[in-house]
Amino acid sequence: MMKNTLINTEEIKKSQAYIWQRLIGWIIDLIIVFFIFVLILLLLNDGVLSYEEELSIAFYLIIGVAIYAFLLESIWGKTIGKFITMTKVIYVNTMAKPGLLICFSRSLSRLIPFEPFSHLFSLKPAGWHDKISNTRVIRSKNYY
Repeated sequence: MMKNTLINTEEIKKSQAYIWQRLIGWIIDLIIVFFIFVLILLLLNDGVLSYEEELSIAFYLIIGVAIYAFLLESIWGKTIGKFITMTKVIYVNTMAKPGLLICFSRSLSRLIPFEPFSHLFSLKPAGWHDKISNTRVIRSKNYY
């Protein structure tokens, strides 16, 4: 069992997504969620927003990103941004697409304040949402 774990760790290290792939994928996903929110606002609002409404939109946008990631990663193991950058999420223990509960913990941990900056203080290209859920983002052409 220990030997298998070492092989998996080495395979993950060799196949981990580059930081630029992760950043571009994240930006693509943010743009998609932002446009969805703009469309919803245009349909539901008269165009004039109070300061409180603007703050609540920012909050809902953050929640929206977490829900978007949860839904797509639990179904396909990747978001649209990850499709475009040819990366995907794997659960380290199985080297396969993470299950529903793992995707939920991954998405929930995205809500930690300053979590997007956790990549900057890590020796590995993994954020808190990766470490908490024991997942990694890898280049997808190397696996399933």
